[in-house]
Amino acid sequence: MRVYRGCMLSLFIAVIAIFSIFFSRAFGILGLLVPPALVGFGYLLVDTIIVELFYWTKDRNGRY
Repeated sequence: MRVYRGCMLSLFIAVIAIFSIFFSRAFGILGLLVPPALVGFGYLLVDTIIVELFYWTKDRNGRY
């Protein structure tokens, strides 16, 4: 399972790097930084929503 996760992570990073290179050629330094920033902010957004839903259901059910 570790090999599979490592391969998927490597592929995901490679795709982000390719998009960064293409955007940097079109938009300069800003294009180089936008794809990783979008992925990072998207991850934080999803993580925050999941944590809030967890605490919301915990409070709703009366478990502390």
